[in-house]
Amino acid sequence: LDLLHIDVQGVEFDLVEPASAVIQDHVRLMAIGTTDRLNEGRLQQHFLARGWGLALDSPCRAVFAMTHPTLAGFTVQDGTQFWENPFLRTDFPG
Repeated sequence: LDLLHIDVQGVEFDLVEPASAVIQDHVRLMAIGTTDRLNEGRLQQHFLARGWGLALDSPCRAVFAMTHPTLAGFTVQDGTQFWENPFLRTDFPG
């Protein structure tokens, strides 16, 4: 699979983690929409430990106004992570 895009409002890591072996063996690029800093950190720890490269990291933006009970509640702009699996690189001709 050339590209897998995941953006499911706060459970990205919860979907990626149990599918780790399949993703590692079959996915070349991953685009992940993030909704809070905890998920971003968990995803970074997960993929970096498996040798993936973080090609783009645009963290979510949060305003810690002490009026929301969750990290996702503080988020005012979602983030994006774009990962490359170096074990499945494809060299395009030309």
